[in-house]
Amino acid sequence: MKKIIALFILIHLLNHLQAQNVGIGTTSPRQSAVLDINSSNKGVLFPRLSYAQILNIANPANGLHVFNTDVNSLQFYDSIQTKWVSYSKDITEYEIKSNQEVFDLPYPLETRVIVITVYPGIYASINLFDVLSAPAGTKVILFNYGNIIGKSGRGGRGGTRESCGTTVGGFVGENGGAAITTANQINLSVFNYGFIAGGGGGGGGGGYNNGQFATTNYGGGGGTGQGFQLPGNLFGGDGGWRYCSPPNNGFFGDAPMGNPGNLTAAGTGGAGNPGGIFNTGGTGGSGSGYAQSGLIGTGALPGAGGAGGKAVRLFGGGTNYSNTITNIGGGQVIGIVD
Repeated sequence: MKKIIALFILIHLLNHLQAQNVGIGTTSPRQSAVLDINSSNKGVLFPRLSYAQILNIANPANGLHVFNTDVNSLQFYDSIQTKWVSYSKDITEYEIKSNQEVFDLPYPLETRVIVITVYPGIYASINLFDVLSAPAGTKVILFNYGNIIGKSGRGGRGGTRESCGTTVGGFVGENGGAAITTANQINLSVFNYGFIAGGGGGGGGGGYNNGQFATTNYGGGGGTGQGFQLPGNLFGGDGGWRYCSPPNNGFFGDAPMGNPGNLTAAGTGGAGNPGGIFNTGGTGGSGSGYAQSGLIGTGALPGAGGAGGKAVRLFGGGTNYSNTITNIGGGQVIGIVD
């Protein structure tokens, strides 16, 4: 009998709550409020979640509120813009919606939290290394849905051997650039849904031939690495130069330059130029794929390949502020993270 009475009381209370406004700390909740909370020494505590936890919320409702512990701010979900919006004025947001070579933080910058979003299909490199741009300890949160790729390393110039006695070995290939470069006072957290990779190193220049019948020959230029191509990096290294044979002082030799790499493939080295009898300058080394070192050239004194770029490079050394990349879904990272 007591159980039946308790059930009737519970049903009555539930019906009352559904029909009336609910008050906590008050017996007279305001008519315009579904929930009226009153206290002189307590507040309302929203769910406290990290960015990673917030991103795991399935189908968030428009206006859903949480407290983001990564940016130390209350946020709500905007279903029109399909993103979480912060209330804090100390947070600055940037959106990269078009292909660009490099994104740099503007100067001056006074906010303590920076949120950067790279949209799907976009190719870009990101530099945050201007130590004057942000206060020490600034937190940067990067959402990558596109492609952040380091600069491709250009191939090294080929070496030469002249009949007048001038000898120059193949030149070293250029190092690949970092996809993201940050300073030691910036705390970087990347949520990566896309692709991040350091640029490939350029191939080393080919050396000259060292045979006894060699008179004049030139090594071929190294190939450009795979990666984002800035001006001046569209082609591989130059072929070997003439240094002392009039009237071509200082002009290019006949050896081919290396081939250009691009975002999908590394360039190949140029062939050596024949000189003398049965003597051929060395072939330039091929450029490398993402974040890999270029190949060494061939011949006498060939150039070494350039090193592959890092996924995240800490500019100038110094204290590491625990830069992190979290891959989500099909996110992929190639290269070292400082």
